[in-house]
Amino acid sequence: MTSLPARLLAVPFGVGSALRRAKLFHPDGAVLHGRLVRTAPVGRGLPLEDDDVLVRLSRAIGLPSPIPDVPGFAMRIPAAGSDTGSWDVLLAGAGRDVVTRSLPLPAASFASASLSSLMPLAHGGRHWWVSARFPGGPDTLDPAGA
Repeated sequence: MTSLPARLLAVPFGVGSALRRAKLFHPDGAVLHGRLVRTAPVGRGLPLEDDDVLVRLSRAIGLPSPIPDVPGFAMRIPAAGSDTGSWDVLLAGAGRDVVTRSLPLPAASFASASLSSLMPLAHGGRHWWVSARFPGGPDTLDPAGA
């Protein structure tokens, strides 16, 4: 059964989507294949390994480029050493420090964006922040052109 707060939050999202005739957030995107490269030492952090991933790039509100928008980055990661299938990790443009890493921030390009999980992921009794960047990545926030 869905909780009362979840049902209450669903109402404005449903109305916004109906008015827009599309998803309220991240209505359009580009699906790409990529490579996850682990930077933490093996045995520390989340149980992720270097692996091929499926990625979706999007703009939060869907504003036309070059107007800054909050970049969205969804990543499907094979779960290392697990029978659970895969993990879907959602990141958004955010700040880089402890205070702003949970605050969605617009960016003019994916290449300039700092991406964060906005909330920590729980694993092994600890909380972990996931971040990403695009070294040499797309220089516009236009998923159609990615």
